[in-house]
Amino acid sequence: MKPAHTFLPTSLFLTALLTGCGGGASVTQPTSSGRVHFTGSTTVSTTSTSPVTVPASGGSVVSTGDAGTGGTAVIPSGAVSGNTTLPLGTQLAIIPMGSGFAGSFSPGSALRVNGVSDSGVGVSDSGFTTVNTALPVTDGTNGTPDGTSYTLVYPNGTINTTPKSGTALHKFSLTIQNIVFTGKFYIRTNPLRVISPTAINITGRLPNNGQNAAGSVVTAFFGPGNNGRSATLTVDYGNGFSLYQTKTITNNLAGFNNLQQDSSNVPGTGVQTVSFAIGDLP
Repeated sequence: MKPAHTFLPTSLFLTALLTGCGGGASVTQPTSSGRVHFTGSTTVSTTSTSPVTVPASGGSVVSTGDAGTGGTAVIPSGAVSGNTTLPLGTQLAIIPMGSGFAGSFSPGSALRVNGVSDSGVGVSDSGFTTVNTALPVTDGTNGTPDGTSYTLVYPNGTINTTPKSGTALHKFSLTIQNIVFTGKFYIRTNPLRVISPTAINITGRLPNNGQNAAGSVVTAFFGPGNNGRSATLTVDYGNGFSLYQTKTITNNLAGFNNLQQDSSNVPGTGVQTVSFAIGDLP
């Protein structure tokens, strides 16, 4: 097995998907043929229009001032300590429902938030969040920290990597046990806006289960304000092999290409963990 090493520029966690080293199997499929099917959204900044108590599990629905997402969202358990009451006017970063990677996930799955599995934010069996997610964020005023860090983990699933032109005879997929996003959300005023570490779009080509990373090309696009933040990727294949790299977001995007073919493919069973962390604002 080769030792851990780095590769070319990262995008949100998808760079992890494009690493093509696994250990063990010989290279039999040298070129990535999977396609990215990601649905992202611009994170919305708003405030709560009523007080709300967030339980230790299950999350809590809150009314918001954002009509664009229907005026309600779920503050997930794990966002604050259990049974914390948040006052009217709490600043929120809202990730609209329907965010995620198209694929096959277990019915009844949920997004894990800061280690809490029963967050109240459901993930559909096709891979997308089923409610608007409202994350309380501090703005650095009145002695509060500037920005709030969150770790969001999608449940295990198999993402669909079949090209749009693919047929039923050529279904491609990549299995991932833990999809992890870590980063700090910032609120800015005048005008009220949020700087979010989550991608608004991801495009490109990636390996399927059992394929090599050769030919992978992926670009992740971020909302305004993220330039200069570091992007650190860690990939754990679950067999003692891992990959990592740190890059800097430039022009609100992170992309990579020209990955060199490695000595082994992504394992046929997929990868254990894909973790992508966005650093603090410089």
